[in-house]
Amino acid sequence: MKSAVGFCTDNRNLRSIINGQLSNLRSGTCIVDMAHDAQMVGLLVPRDPSSQQDCSMADGCVLIEPMTSSTSSFAFAVATLLLLGATGSLLGCGDANELEPQATASGGDQGTGGDATGGDATGGDAAGGDATGGDATGGGGGTGGGGSFTPKSLLVALDGVRPDALGHADTPNIDALIDGSWQAGYRGTYSHVAQNLYDADTVSGPNHCAIMTGATGAQHGVSSNSDVGSGDFVSYPHYLQLLEQHDPTLSTAYLFTWGTDSLIPSGADYIKDSDDQANVARIVAMIDGSLDDPQGDDGTSWTAGTDPDAIFMFFDDPDHAGHSYGFSLEVPEYIAALEVLDTQLGQILDAIAARPSFEDEDWQIVITSDHGGYETGHGGGGAPKHTIPFLVSSRAAMQPAVAPVTEIIDAVPTVLDHMGVAIPSSLDGKVLAQSTAPAPPASIHRQLAAYYRFDGDLSDASGMALHGDVGAQSDVTPVAQSSGGKFGGYLSISDSGGGASQASYVTLLEPGEIDLTESLTVTAWFRSHGLQSGDPVIVGNKDWVSGGNPGWLLLANEGEDNSFGTNYASTVGDRIDLEDIAYTDTGWWFLAAVFDAQGVATLYAGNDAGQLHWIALDARDVGPLSSTMPINVGQDGTGSYGHNLGGDVDDLALWERALNPSEISSLYADGTGAELASLP
Repeated sequence: MKSAVGFCTDNRNLRSIINGQLSNLRSGTCIVDMAHDAQMVGLLVPRDPSSQQDCSMADGCVLIEPMTSSTSSFAFAVATLLLLGATGSLLGCGDANELEPQATASGGDQGTGGDATGGDATGGDAAGGDATGGDATGGGGGTGGGGSFTPKSLLVALDGVRPDALGHADTPNIDALIDGSWQAGYRGTYSHVAQNLYDADTVSGPNHCAIMTGATGAQHGVSSNSDVGSGDFVSYPHYLQLLEQHDPTLSTAYLFTWGTDSLIPSGADYIKDSDDQANVARIVAMIDGSLDDPQGDDGTSWTAGTDPDAIFMFFDDPDHAGHSYGFSLEVPEYIAALEVLDTQLGQILDAIAARPSFEDEDWQIVITSDHGGYETGHGGGGAPKHTIPFLVSSRAAMQPAVAPVTEIIDAVPTVLDHMGVAIPSSLDGKVLAQSTAPAPPASIHRQLAAYYRFDGDLSDASGMALHGDVGAQSDVTPVAQSSGGKFGGYLSISDSGGGASQASYVTLLEPGEIDLTESLTVTAWFRSHGLQSGDPVIVGNKDWVSGGNPGWLLLANEGEDNSFGTNYASTVGDRIDLEDIAYTDTGWWFLAAVFDAQGVATLYAGNDAGQLHWIALDARDVGPLSSTMPINVGQDGTGSYGHNLGGDVDDLALWERALNPSEISSLYADGTGAELASLP
């Protein structure tokens, strides 16, 4: 094993480069994944393990990955990558730590994701096509493209699952998929703020069609539960049909618990409409080879011993709990339904891991939901109904990266790519889990623009000296208390009867003092003085007489009773409103309004009992949040809005970037809270 080469890229794109471009690499070449701490991800060996003959990718060598039984006779060398400048020169490593310079790869830049000998390393078509015969559009192929594992697919669609409730429930099996601890060699990619269709109602019909076909509402033509049968499934076929067309020898199964799904033609070898638990039992038996059912739906059947390649499963029970009791993490019956779901999913995962051939397989497990919910319904749109979970787990998944906006239409391209099947050019979805996330900031204080502890004064603790002042039109002076807050002091603002003549507010920042042209995060702790009058502002910079005016607001009431919300708009883009997160008027609530200009806007609200709610909407078309007005606490930018805030505010901070979920968690600290000043 004289020559070993490392590339600064992820192992999927690396594999694509090797198969399509660097055919001169010889057997014994070890492959290093620098995106994951220089982990060994492969070794070039002869296709015939008993052969000692030298080979290359062009004449009989294959890429063998660790954790497979076929590699037990090979000792993987420890390799280190050093990039020698912009030329993309490579260092080889051989036995022990022997380093030997190699020639620069011909024709292309061998840097971090650039072209290699003319081929695109970051998702473009790899010369030579897919190693298993799949000509995947956009450089697909996944583990079906040159890896040593047999690709398998399990796509799970959930009904009515909110990701904040999923995060609160006890779900050890889903958690293990997310954090990569399910099985050795597997990693998880997860979005807790994925989005379903915007061009159809937030009900099952159109969103099921999106999960199964990858098409938008405008494309498949289904807008409600009543017109599923008239969808365009010729132009936008079920993904199982595409798999069967690609390879008719594949064994596919389509199991669901909502009869309307039968109107979406799947072309599957086995179809079954039944209840959740019965279908789970069927899938377990299918995976362990014991299922024998000659009476599937639509004339289909399944014979014992048939080896499944792709399975679709729809879980319906969480939606029933939501409609009956409420779609909320504070509803015990809804949480219980999610925990039962996790147990059922665990039965399937156990069956997969127990397969004798498991070590030679790469099971891609994709889990998402058709919609969220609010109170006991989910139709009509809105952030609580658009926000869904989206999980991808496999041996090839890049943990923990997700696209800036993960969408329900991403399921089909992700599955097709994994199975080595061409992705139709008509689909707008993305292949997920193909790249690593950027490194998190070393400090939560990075790009902190202003920070107000309100410990008896209005000073800025960020070091930027952007101190606050009592509002110019404030009729009642707010009080900065020195004690009694969530952490030390707090700012108390009283609603003295409502109306512009009773305004009470603080001006924190004048226009232009912080950058509002890109992303923004605002966090604070808030305690209400009771039922809010109208829709008062906690903090913001816009004229609230119209939500279409430029700027942003964090609001203390956006519903019938007390409920948090946010509003964003600009002079050049769309307006979005994130509402509602209902709250009680006792105790402190943690609030975080995260606006990612290239992704989603997310509103978090958590009580002191450790219940953290969140909702999100696509923010890419909003535009800059700047206005000609100051940022006020207790009033809108004008200082004269007709509804006044009654509440207390503590530890308010503003960042010129979008905080990530781990940073939000560190501030919330399961309801106990962590003062920003105490965090590194």
